[in-house]
Amino acid sequence: MIWLRYILIALVLCVPGILSAQDSDDDKGYLTRLLQDSLGGEGRVVDITGFEGALSSEATIDKITVADKEGVWLTLTDLTLQWTRSALLRGEFDVQTLSAKTITLARAPKEQDDGLPAPEAAPFSLPELPVAINLDTLKVDQITIGAPILGEELRLSLKGSAALAGGDASVDITARRVDDKRGTFHIKASFVEATQMLGLDLALGEAEDGIAVKLLDLPGQPSVDLTIAGNGPLDEFTSDIALKTDGQERLTGKVTLGAVKARAGGDDPARRFSAELGGDVTPLFAPRYHRFFGDEVSLRVAGQREPDGALEVSELTLKAQELALSGAITLNADQWPTQIALEAELGGRGPVILPITGPQTKVSRAALNITYSADQSNEWTARFDISELARAGIGIGALQLSAGGVLEGDVGTLGRVTADVRFAAEELSFADPALAEAVGSSLVGTFRMDYTEDEPLVLSDLDLRSPSAQLTGAAEVDTLKSGFETDLQAKLTTSDLSKFSKLVGQPLTGAAEVSLTGTTALGGQFDMAVSGTSTDLALGQPQVDPLLRGQTELDIVARRNTLGITLERAEIVNDQMTLSATGTFASEASEASYALRIAEFSQIDPRLPGPLTAHGKAVKDAVGWRVDLTAAGPLDARAKIAGLVTGPNARIRFDAGLPDIRPLVPAYSGAVALNGTLAQSPEGWLIDTDLSGPYGLTAEVDGRLTGENPNFRYDARLPDIRPIVPAYTGPLAMTGTLQQASEGWLIDTDLNGPYSLTADVAGRITGDGRNIRFDAKLPDVRPLVPAYSGPLAVTGTLVEASQGWLIDTDLRGPYGIVADVEGTVTGDAPAFRYTARLPDIRSFVPEIGGALTLDGTAQQAAGAWQIDTALTGPGGTNAKIAGTIASGDQMNLTARGSAPLGLSEPFLRPRSLQGQANFDLALNGAPTLGALSGTISTTGARFSAPKLLVALTGIDARADITNGRANLSLSANVSNGGRLSVSGPVQLSGAMPADLKVSLAEVVVTDALIYHTRISGSLGINGPLLGGARIAGRLSLGKTSISIPSTGITSFGSLPPITHVNTSAAVRDTQKRAGVGPGSGGDAGASGPGYPLDVTISAPSRIYVRGRGLDAELGGELRLTGTTSDIISAGRFDLIRGRLDVLEKRFDLDEGRVLLQGDFDPYLVFVARTETGEGTASVTIEGPASSPEVRFGAVPDAPQDEVLSQIFFRRDLTQLSPLQAAQLASAVATLAGKGGEGLVGTIRRKIGVDDLDITTDEEGNTGLRVGKYISEKVYTDVTTSSGGGGEVSLNIDLSPSVTASGSVDSENESKLGIFFQKDY
Repeated sequence: MIWLRYILIALVLCVPGILSAQDSDDDKGYLTRLLQDSLGGEGRVVDITGFEGALSSEATIDKITVADKEGVWLTLTDLTLQWTRSALLRGEFDVQTLSAKTITLARAPKEQDDGLPAPEAAPFSLPELPVAINLDTLKVDQITIGAPILGEELRLSLKGSAALAGGDASVDITARRVDDKRGTFHIKASFVEATQMLGLDLALGEAEDGIAVKLLDLPGQPSVDLTIAGNGPLDEFTSDIALKTDGQERLTGKVTLGAVKARAGGDDPARRFSAELGGDVTPLFAPRYHRFFGDEVSLRVAGQREPDGALEVSELTLKAQELALSGAITLNADQWPTQIALEAELGGRGPVILPITGPQTKVSRAALNITYSADQSNEWTARFDISELARAGIGIGALQLSAGGVLEGDVGTLGRVTADVRFAAEELSFADPALAEAVGSSLVGTFRMDYTEDEPLVLSDLDLRSPSAQLTGAAEVDTLKSGFETDLQAKLTTSDLSKFSKLVGQPLTGAAEVSLTGTTALGGQFDMAVSGTSTDLALGQPQVDPLLRGQTELDIVARRNTLGITLERAEIVNDQMTLSATGTFASEASEASYALRIAEFSQIDPRLPGPLTAHGKAVKDAVGWRVDLTAAGPLDARAKIAGLVTGPNARIRFDAGLPDIRPLVPAYSGAVALNGTLAQSPEGWLIDTDLSGPYGLTAEVDGRLTGENPNFRYDARLPDIRPIVPAYTGPLAMTGTLQQASEGWLIDTDLNGPYSLTADVAGRITGDGRNIRFDAKLPDVRPLVPAYSGPLAVTGTLVEASQGWLIDTDLRGPYGIVADVEGTVTGDAPAFRYTARLPDIRSFVPEIGGALTLDGTAQQAAGAWQIDTALTGPGGTNAKIAGTIASGDQMNLTARGSAPLGLSEPFLRPRSLQGQANFDLALNGAPTLGALSGTISTTGARFSAPKLLVALTGIDARADITNGRANLSLSANVSNGGRLSVSGPVQLSGAMPADLKVSLAEVVVTDALIYHTRISGSLGINGPLLGGARIAGRLSLGKTSISIPSTGITSFGSLPPITHVNTSAAVRDTQKRAGVGPGSGGDAGASGPGYPLDVTISAPSRIYVRGRGLDAELGGELRLTGTTSDIISAGRFDLIRGRLDVLEKRFDLDEGRVLLQGDFDPYLVFVARTETGEGTASVTIEGPASSPEVRFGAVPDAPQDEVLSQIFFRRDLTQLSPLQAAQLASAVATLAGKGGEGLVGTIRRKIGVDDLDITTDEEGNTGLRVGKYISEKVYTDVTTSSGGGGEVSLNIDLSPSVTASGSVDSENESKLGIFFQKDY
């Protein structure tokens, strides 16, 4: 009963405190120190009031209180000591009266946590007692025990007396409860040595729910009565024992003492003793123990003690339902055994719960046998077996312990005992998986013991093994006089540290061996050496494991004596690092030195190459501990800490720096430095810190970190954020305070940033019901988003409630943008609502007007967020997004709705896309394209490209998306004529590989000035669309017209470039749409990746080239290869028929061809030859169709004007009349492109034929020829003459190289021919 201990210590120790006081000035101090030491040491505050009479025969104390950090826990009042001081000179303690009016123990004292024990060891010594004690009267009127100790308040009185002198002793004490419950404790005992009379009368009685039954935890808390009574000489003494609960006897018996003749003879008798106890004790124990005891428990002990001290226990029997113990023991006069015969049997009928303290313990069977007989041999044996032991999460299937050795102890000789012990535990099981893995399923061991009387106990050959470790060692334990000084050696070895990972709570690998050698003794003295080796030790920490690679040595040598602790050395050494320390430690003065070196710090962090060194010293004196630490690390980093770290005047200075942070933060460079002080004040620790960093960054922190209501101020400034955020510029400043109030830490921070950005955050960030208010404003967003302007403001609150953090935030932005978020964002079931509205989207997409709204909710359930969002926008845009977002980026979302294709306007200008797109999409899985599925479609859409003079109408498109792939299907009408379709798959990731088929049906392609054609065929696009896709296929040209334009539009020639002055926004917008003017877009766009080409363009015939007097038909085939960035054209279109008409002169074309040389302006080559009076002349038209050049040649060579005269008038230039000269000038103008289309060309176009020609022969007859394609491969023409006669011809293309030709004239003459043609 610990409460009784505190009361008696406080009461009794007042006596030696008074006795030892020498003068009144020191009385109180000495007694205070004595009580503090006896009641727990430091942390006990003792207050003594009214201490008088220390040097007289009567001393008094009015009041003593003892308190700890939580207040007073022990109070004593009106203490009186009447005594005889002179008796101390005789070695006697003679007290007439020791009394107190009240003693109140309110509660048990709180243990004082003093940290480490004192460095000095306490020497071991045995207590000394006075030779005689006499206490006439011990009296306490009322003792009060507080409810926290016994569960209810207890009040009792105490009265008694005691004496010890010579061989006589007596005690008479009575304690009686003085509250409303019955309870009495009385003991009266005496012994008179002269008469050998012994008297004993002990009685304990309590009503139900008494203190004794509560302390013993008796079931039902019955009433208890215990009596032990006996009186008589030791030769014939009998004591009766009876224990009752609720008035029923539970245990009764007798103890008998007597005298018999000694076995060795003589006058002194031997003392006989016997004891018998028995009864049903099950009501005294919990029901779970009833099976162990059964209905009857009995104990019988009998024996005798010889006058020389020899002892014989001839009978020892203990029986219960599950226990049977019997045996006998004999000790000689020197108390060494001469005979041991002891057997015990437990259980055997299934698991039984043992009635022992602590966690429940079950055993199925246990057996003990010890045998020794000095008459037969000096050898002894013992065996102890347990089956199926279970206790507190530990199970042992079988435990076997056997021992044997030599026992020698003849009277008059030095006794000696040896033991060889073996034990084995099998089928071990542990509820803790970590312990099970560390220990394993078995444990075996051996050790040897050797003890000779008055010599040290020797333990040797210790060998304890489990599957994962082995412990070996030896020890030598000296006698009590030396304080059990022990020399020991031990070694623990494990080859697989991973078995201990769970036990220590972190990953472990490698092997280790640790040895311990040295001496230790009672009082805490030791002289020890610890050494060890680890191999490839790893802790599962990437920053530490490289330092422990290979072999690591541990070496510690330390000793402790009455002067303190000396750490001779402590070292951890391997190839990567060295850690060492030395020191001496005592209560008054201590000193320690330490050093660390890491050879290459990049093993911990690759960004920090180079060594790390740290060294320092710690010194303790009467003021406190002082430290001085200096460190130098990679990248020339440095740090220093110095100062007094303990005591009321503690002050620490710290200084650290890094020349350049670029190796740590590659995006930035510059030095960083931190310095400041930590100082202890009566109010708490004060901090004052300055930080300087790159780009002029500065920061200051100062304030009080501890004590009542800590608070500090901070101020950080950056002159320009551009080095950190290159897109923006301007200063940044943040100032504020942190203060601890009764309800928690309060923060108040102001931020001023670039572009007049301001922000304020204030509130309570700790404690119950935390709340934070924030307010941020930016006058204009244009510096951040140049395309837009206007103010931005965000305000709101964060409040902590029982269900989590509540947020309520409002946003006001440019162009009337408003948004609101409110709800619970943390807790078991976060849920919040959000809305946003833009009054008119025109501010972002000028071509589209109307409001955009977003309204939705988000709620977390079963570890996933439930999302439900609706979006509405201009032009009928609407979308509904719903589903779940789970942890690990797992999503199950759907998005359904539609949107006008006109929203793409800003990205396509000057092109335009109009229509409505419908989408029905699902995302199931991680947010990747592979998890996306669904469709996107449109019907009746329109796309226009002004610069290409083409538009697509009636666009029907659909994209089916699954597994990161889109299957496209698109068809559309071409505005100029024809139809276009696209189909095939496109991979939506990477370079977007595709396999598309493009089909064209009579698609009209024209630039309205030079060419006009219809294209049919198909193209395949196979490969990555972002660059490298192969474009291949075959295209067929229908009727194709190539016009050679005139060089001017009017008689004034070409229009000069037009410069627009003071253009309005509407005009600029029109220019952009048309693709003209400054800043206009184009269809060509920027150069991009090349795409391989293999396209064949086929046109066997019906390619017409007309203009400037030229009228020709061509046919052929081209193949375009290379890439879109470098087109290679092979093949050409060659002349089928044609003529050149100038000044009513007709020249049949001898050569003609059309090529493509890298762009879509055809390259023309036409040659017509004629005979003149001087020789042969030729006209050559060559160059791009948009601007060909005309050359004139002759054989023999002649000037071009002479050649012109010979061609048209067959005479010398000097012989031309003025009219002929004018006609010649007109011919030159026609060939140069100044004459327009001509009358014949206009008639041909009006009547819709492919060829129309009016001729005049040498006789003056006029002829007319009309030609037209009846089908793609059949051509016919009709010729008639004013002189009568005519002819009809028919040409049929049988293949690209074979043509059948036939004609019939008015004179019934017919012709038929087969022609073969091959281009090389």
